[in-house]
Amino acid sequence: LLDSQSNTVATTRTDANGEYSFAGLLPGTYTVVEQTPTGLIDGDDHVGTVSGMAVGAVGQNDVITSIALTSGQHGVDYNFCEHQPASLAGNVYHDRGNDGVFEPGDDGIGFVEVVLRDASGAIVANTFTSHDGSYEFTQLIAGTYTISEIQPQGWVDGIDTAGSINGQTVGTVGNDVINGVTLRWGDNATQYNFGEFLGASIAGMVHADTDGDCVADADELRLEG
Repeated sequence: LLDSQSNTVATTRTDANGEYSFAGLLPGTYTVVEQTPTGLIDGDDHVGTVSGMAVGAVGQNDVITSIALTSGQHGVDYNFCEHQPASLAGNVYHDRGNDGVFEPGDDGIGFVEVVLRDASGAIVANTFTSHDGSYEFTQLIAGTYTISEIQPQGWVDGIDTAGSINGQTVGTVGNDVINGVTLRWGDNATQYNFGEFLGASIAGMVHADTDGDCVADADELRLEG
């Protein structure tokens, strides 16, 4: 709490209900300043009322100023809103069955770049998968996002899968991209996965079998073309 000269009058901490108060104040004009809690994202600040009338103004972030009190008046509902950040996570993996399911036996692929974009297409963040193929974006604001993977060299593009938020599948899949992932404050989106596989091969021989055992003996002709 600051006075009209920006001197600190008092400090306090919110209680278990998130409530705070400053009592025994002299008549004057005051400013309330809050420090955004670690791990949360700053939200809106709200001017309260004195004797039923709105008194004060929102200044900079986390500042409510010009709260004028006369003798015996009580200012209420001078509130600071904070947001729980959202997160989005998934995997880039060797999809051995090429079925779009990250399951036991499928190995993660490390050091693959994954890019996160907002609704306008601007890059919000990029990261690289860890050694187990996992990636995560944290401290996200509410909004709609697109996740894209930079195709790793040496791998064949497989099936990508939209994950879920609170048990509901959210998003649509393109080529190395998952679109339309809408996050609300505090959502944790998981299993936004990109599958890859390795090219397989089959080889053999055509030969002229002269002794009837169908074994390619050293003296038997190999048939070219």
